Amino acid sequence: MDYAKIAEEVIKYVGGKSNIRSVTHCATRLRLQLKDNCLRNEEALSDVEGVKGVFLSQTQFQIIFGSGTVNMVCDEVQKQLGSLDESQPEAETEEKKGNVLQQFVKMLSDIFVPIIPAIVAGGLLMGLYNVLTSNLIHGQSIISLYPQWEGLATAINLFSSAPFTFLPVLIGFSAAKQFGHGHDHGSSRPDECVSDRRGRTSRVEYFWTSHCSHRLSGNGSSRAGCVLDSGQY
Repeated sequence: MDYAKIAEEVIKYVGGKSNIRSVTHCATRLRLQLKDNCLRNEEALSDVEGVKGVFLSQTQFQIIFGSGTVNMVCDEVQKQLGSLDESQPEAETEEKKGNVLQQFVKMLSDIFVPIIPAIVAGGLLMGLYNVLTSNLIHGQSIISLYPQWEGLATAINLFSSAPFTFLPVLIGFSAAKQFGHGHDHGSSRPDECVSDRRGRTSRVEYFWTSHCSHRLSGNGSSRAGCVLDSGQY
């Protein structure tokens, strides 16, 4: 994939460099703040290599490239644009337009989208573990028939539970990044967030609290994630 050519075509079909106020990206979309949205050519942009869709959200024009690709395209677009004559305060004000519900949904989306791959991976590993341990073959599981795979099944079970065990930590990490705090603010004191309502500790939790949590200092901003894992909610 020729990212330089893609970036060149993107700039051309959104009205040229002079029409671009700012360029950023999220997990899957290239986000452009344009001075005049009427100058964009959505039909031509849809035919650009790698583009999976285009749409206008409030005043922000977004081009869907997909995870991984959007990072490379955004870097190349910014490289070709060089220094922009941005009126950033105005751009931020325009981007924040919309009702409270839209802003709230966007905030949740920005927080949860980065952790979706971890949740999906955990779910796939759980499915694989169930295949290995369910009585599918004449009333016996694959592990019963092939005991040498028992260690592999145990490892898969351990890895599959990790994203869900540390979900409050992942949410706190992502939320801290979204609100402009350091990563350590959102993930500090994880041992307070991963204990279940009965106070028991899993093997994954024990590894974290024994080897990692002492390296991180406590901070109040991380404890917001603990509410999501509390037995009272």
